[in-house]
Parts: sequence; structure tokens; C-alpha cells
Amino acid sequence: MLSVQRSGEWPFFVEGNLLVYYESIQTVGQMDEHFIQSPSNQVIKNLVRLRRAGGRHEQGLFMVEGRRAIDGFIAQGWEPQGYVLAEEKELPASWPVALIYRLSEPAWAKVTTAVNSSGIGALFPLPEISDDCAGLEAKPTLVLVELADPGNVGTLLRSAAAFGWGQVVIVGGADPFAPKVVNASVGAMAGIRLWRCSAELDPTILAAKGRLSALVARAGLHPRDVKRDTAPFILVGNEAHGLPQTWIAAADSLITLPMIEGVESLNAAMAGTVACWALSELS
Repeated sequence: MLSVQRSGEWPFFVEGNLLVYYESIQTVGQMDEHFIQSPSNQVIKNLVRLRRAGGRHEQGLFMVEGRRAIDGFIAQGWEPQGYVLAEEKELPASWPVALIYRLSEPAWAKVTTAVNSSGIGALFPLPEISDDCAGLEAKPTLVLVELADPGNVGTLLRSAAAFGWGQVVIVGGADPFAPKVVNASVGAMAGIRLWRCSAELDPTILAAKGRLSALVARAGLHPRDVKRDTAPFILVGNEAHGLPQTWIAAADSLITLPMIEGVESLNAAMAGTVACWALSELS
């Protein structure tokens, strides 16, 4: 619900934690639409702050860009709190009703984080993610240990969804609701149950829930030789340093992807994707 105050001759709107100074207001269909011309408008500043974890937590929101990604969240029952559109863009008629912020080209350029921007964004409520891994279910789980690159995390969330790994534990590393993570997942993360734990997590807590298979560059088992008598947990480590020794020691098995000799090992996102497929019921 919008509350209206007056500040000089322009209306001030407060919606949730997002304080907005609008330059023009109109109603389109069932949605209130607000046009923002200036890149220095307060709402633009607040949207830019959503790029950082502190800004997301302070406002309780995160932004998703692109129709396919937004479709993915809506299809999983997520309710948009608002839409952010470039000046000439239109919303699909099937999307839920919510406040619209329509931005001039300079204002949109300041807000977007996408390389090839679609001109369409949606604001969703930032969920609370459990850090109590004792509550994990005994089912196929992808565990990302200190992955630093947001693009890799987003790609692996998309791969997990594609191959039936509906539970992902993120241990340290990149924030799962950072823009690059969300964009790289292309909405697939919306249907995954996420857990977020500190880098100090004791891996034996996970070992009580299933069989830990640590992905290593060499000297591990072929994925087809890994036992599948209990719920599989795939462990993927940091891009530069791999898995910490404590995680390798806690693993029930080490797995290495077979590759042609002399070829450099795959990066974390590609290797984790192949492992997700190889140990899934689809392989």
C-alpha cells in the first residue's frame, strides 16, 4: 500500500523501505506507473544499492532482469513487489499486478547490470535463507564451497535445477542474490531450496545427511564408479584453490571427470555441471 506525503510541489511515495521521488505518475490498466527521468533520482540510487548485499538486506529486495528469468520466478510462485522498465518496454499481460517504475534511457543505464540489457526488471522480496544445515533433507544436493565468482554460482544453480538437484548449499563465497548470480541462473534458482552457511561450516554435518563426493582435478574415481546407496552430495570447491583439505578428508569419495590427456581442467562451473549430470538420475 502506498502512503503519500508532500514535499514542496511533488508527491513523495513510500513503499516498504523504498523511498521514491517521482517525476510523473499515471495509472495503466490496474498498475500504478511512475516515470523517472533523472539518473540522480532517489529511487535510482536505491535500485543501484541493490547491487550490494547490504543494500539488498536493508531494503528487503533483489532485482531480476530479463523476461525469461522473471518468468522463472513468477512460475515458481514468487510475487513481484514492483517492475523496473526501460522507457519503451511493455510488461507481459500475464504477469501479476505490481507498481511500475518506468525509467528514461540514462536512468535505466545506471540501474541495469546486464551486459545485453533486456530493458525489463522485477523487484522480488529477499527471502530468509536458513543457515542451519542440520535441517537439510537427505536428497541430491549440490554444495558450493567458497566459490567466489558470481557467474559460476549462477551457472551451477541453473545446472542443479536442470539435472534435478533441488537443494543447494552455498558455503561462504558469492551471495546467491547478487545480480550476476541471479542473471546467470536465468530464473532457474527460483525453484531450488537454498541454504547459506559460513565458510567455517563443519562438513561432517553434511556427511550425516548423505554420501559426500568431492570433485577434484585428478586421482579421483570416475563418476560411474561412485556408490549411490544414499543421497548424493556433490562438493565443488573454489575456482583457484579447490576444496579445503577438511572437506576432502570428510568426503566419502573423490571424483574426477575423465578428460583427454593434456587438456587443461575445466573451470568450476563447467566441471560442476558435468558432475551434476553424471551423478543424476538422468545420466
